[in-house]
Amino acid sequence: MGVPAPELMAPAIMWLELIGGVLLIIGVATCIVGILFALNMVGAIALVHGSAGFLRRMAALNSYCCSVLVLLR
Repeated sequence: MGVPAPELMAPAIMWLELIGGVLLIIGVATCIVGILFALNMVGAIALVHGSAGFLRRMAALNSYCCSVLVLLR
């Protein structure tokens, strides 16, 4: 898929989404987690979804928009 160092990125993103999701649910560090989620989505769009056509991948757009909304809250 073009992700650099997938052996390192997959566990890092897994922990980000797991711990970040829990932190969002309990309302702790929402701004920081929102920024990290938004950066995660930008990376996913640039590395994976961009070559397949970004607008055809509405799930990626939805995730990115949700991350930005959490950030702006």
